[in-house]
Amino acid sequence: MKGSKYSRTCKVCKQKFDVKVMRNGRPSARKTCSQKCSVTNRVSGVTWTQAEIDFLTEHAMATPFHRIVRGYRVWARMNGHNDRTKEAIDHKLRRMGYSTRTEIDFYTFNRLSEMLGLSRYTVAGWKRLKENPLQAYQHDGKRKAFNYVSRAEFLKFARNHPECLGGANEIGLQVVLEDVDLAREILRKYPKRHSPLYESIRVRCIETGKIYPSLGAAARDIYVTRQTLSRAIHVGHRANGLHFEQV
Repeated sequence: MKGSKYSRTCKVCKQKFDVKVMRNGRPSARKTCSQKCSVTNRVSGVTWTQAEIDFLTEHAMATPFHRIVRGYRVWARMNGHNDRTKEAIDHKLRRMGYSTRTEIDFYTFNRLSEMLGLSRYTVAGWKRLKENPLQAYQHDGKRKAFNYVSRAEFLKFARNHPECLGGANEIGLQVVLEDVDLAREILRKYPKRHSPLYESIRVRCIETGKIYPSLGAAARDIYVTRQTLSRAIHVGHRANGLHFEQV
């Protein structure tokens, strides 16, 4: 600030400039006279090599993000490259124009339900089967993140539980399985939807004592969504003025 009793020499252009006085009476920590010099004075990160870029290009959108991070770190140590943080890899992928979501050989529950013509809750319920459940994992390993299913795991599930795919959309099932004969055989044997193999979540209203056979039944009775009721049970807050607990 002009007229200030504090002045400094710019680290870049070596010119004298006045330093702004802060409210506490101390001079600003600024080291350069202008924004141009400030940009020049920034410490740039370690430049990405072409080999590192090729590694990210090969795995982008075809491998889950947390596996890319883990695989990169192993590959970098073996090949003498710099170790990168998860945030640095995420930023570089986005700068390269890639999404951190996997869109090749992997499906989200929402995508599976759209392609198969089934409810998302039906697809999510396959994780809760007692025998040979659908193997899925969550994006970035976060507890509330969306779920991914690999094509190989879904094919294994289809062979273990073909009855679960009864009544599915034939074209969508053929695309996901990449096996026309298997898809047709499943739909020939199970042309209609089957009854769920997993147990419904029974809930009880604490205020009224009424027990509902499922989340859906309770949600419909009090005019809220299943997600709202499920969140109320796990967090402990009210759903439409009532408290619920899992039985």
